[in-house]
Amino acid sequence: MAQNKETVILVLDVSPSMCDAPPGQDSPLQAALDAITLIVQRKIFAESKDEIALVLFGTVETDNPLAAADEDGESYRNVSVVQPLNVASFDFLEYVTKYTHSKTTSADFIDALIVAMDHLQRTLQYKKGFKNKQVILLSNFDNPFEDDQLNDIIAGMKTQGTELNVIGPDLDYEISEDGSGDQYTMTNGIKKEKTKQQRAGEAVVKKMLKETNGNSYSFGEALSMLSHFTSRQTNPSAWKCDLEIGDLITIPIHGYIKVKAHKLKQSWKKVYTKDPDATFTTARTFHLNDEQETEIGNDEVVDGYRYGSTLVPMSDKDKKEMKYKSEKCFKILGFTRPENVPSHYYMGDSSMCVVGDPSDPVSNAFSPILFFFI
Repeated sequence: MAQNKETVILVLDVSPSMCDAPPGQDSPLQAALDAITLIVQRKIFAESKDEIALVLFGTVETDNPLAAADEDGESYRNVSVVQPLNVASFDFLEYVTKYTHSKTTSADFIDALIVAMDHLQRTLQYKKGFKNKQVILLSNFDNPFEDDQLNDIIAGMKTQGTELNVIGPDLDYEISEDGSGDQYTMTNGIKKEKTKQQRAGEAVVKKMLKETNGNSYSFGEALSMLSHFTSRQTNPSAWKCDLEIGDLITIPIHGYIKVKAHKLKQSWKKVYTKDPDATFTTARTFHLNDEQETEIGNDEVVDGYRYGSTLVPMSDKDKKEMKYKSEKCFKILGFTRPENVPSHYYMGDSSMCVVGDPSDPVSNAFSPILFFFI
C-alpha cells in the first residue's frame, strides 16, 4: 500500500484563559476555532483521505483512555478526545463551527499532548498507508503544567516520526518599552502583556519545537496562511505503453494526466427527512404504460433505444456483442499539417503529457525523434 496519507491530531485549549478578550474583539479560542475550521474545510473539499482528530483540554469532563486506566484518577484529567481519528467530514466541521464555550477549567497541555500521542499510536496500530503524522497544539499556554514527562514526549515524537506544530502567541519575544516583560499580538492587532505562566509554557514549547524540528505560528499568521486556496493533492500514476512508428520502431513511453475535468464523488441522490430519526430508503419499481399501470419485475426489463418511431430493445447480451473492442496502443499512422486537423478533434475531458520511459535506455530516442518530426 502506498504511504501517501497524513494524520493530524488537533489539540485545542478551551480553558478560561483562552476566552479572555477585550470587548468587541475575538478571543484566542475563537481564533483557534477559525483556524481549525479552515483546516477541516481544506481536507473536505480536497476530498483528502488524510485523517484528523480533535482533542480538547480544559473541559470539565474527562474522556480519554489514559485517565480511565489511571488507578489514582489524578492524571490526564480534563482532557477529552471529542473527535477520534478519521477522514474529515461535515459532522466534524459542524461540531467545530457550532462549538460554544461552556463551563471549563484549567488543564495541563503536557497531559493533552500525551493523550494525543497515545490516541495516534492506538489508532494507527490497525491502519496503514500513513506517511506523515502531525500534532497541532493550539493554546496561549496560560495554564499550570508539569514538565516531568517532557523528555518522554520528545523521545516518543522522534520515535514515531511525529511532527509538532504550534499555533498560539508569538514565540519571538518582543520587549515592551518599560521593560516589564514580553508582549504578544492578538488577532485584532492589540498587544497584550504575557504572564509569567505564559513565558514558562513558551519556554517548554520552544524546547519541544527545537528537539522535534517543529514550527510555531501566531494566530494571525495561521489564519492568513490557511485562508489561501490549496489545490487538490494527487499522486500521478503513469499510463504505460509503446510508441509505434511503422513496424520497425517501438519506444516505451509513459503518459501523465496534465489537466482533467474533475467529477465530484458525491452523487447528491440522498436527502434528509424532516424527522431525523426516520429511516431513509430508496425503492424503484417498473410499470407498463397501460390503464392499470401493471407492475413488472426487474428481470422483465431491458434497455430500449428509439429509432425514429420504433423502440429497439437492447439486452445485455446484445450490448456485449456490439461493444467496441479496443487495444492499448499509441501508434503514429501518418503526418499532416496542423490546418488539416479540425479544432474539435482537440476537445476532450483531459490533456496528457507523454515522456519516454525513464527506466528503459531505448526511450532516449524519444526526444530526438519527436523534434525531428516537428
